[in-house]
Amino acid sequence: MSRVLWAMAALVVSSAPVPAFAGMVTEDGRLLLRLNDRATVHIDGDRFGVAEDAQLAGDGPPYARDRIQVSFQQTGSGYILTVANGYGQPLDYAAEIFLKDGRHGPTSICTVSAGQFNTESWRDDLIGIALSKPRLVSEKDMACD
Repeated sequence: MSRVLWAMAALVVSSAPVPAFAGMVTEDGRLLLRLNDRATVHIDGDRFGVAEDAQLAGDGPPYARDRIQVSFQQTGSGYILTVANGYGQPLDYAAEIFLKDGRHGPTSICTVSAGQFNTESWRDDLIGIALSKPRLVSEKDMACD
């Protein structure tokens, strides 16, 4: 099944309210991103924390050490999330997409290798994405789920 179809199949209709998106870290440690948001964060236990001391680097390595750089952009055919991992171990996290029609639900993501970046994309009409539960994993635990 293609990645786009997998993301669409993973979408769960929920009655919970859609959060106000402000490109910020919430009190519960989720990173909320709306279209064209960029953020630099760090891992704080099982949550994201604001990394006020880090500057966004360029489009390639090296990424800010012990920081995660994230951007959420619209492309010609959909939306793209870029996650750059400045940690020395692979990064795993959870993601939830929010559609303009009010639906939202979890979506699949791939673990980001140490010192590298991954992109995730969707063709759905999104208003934002929430990232949560960041954790560093071993290379043998890298996966796309």
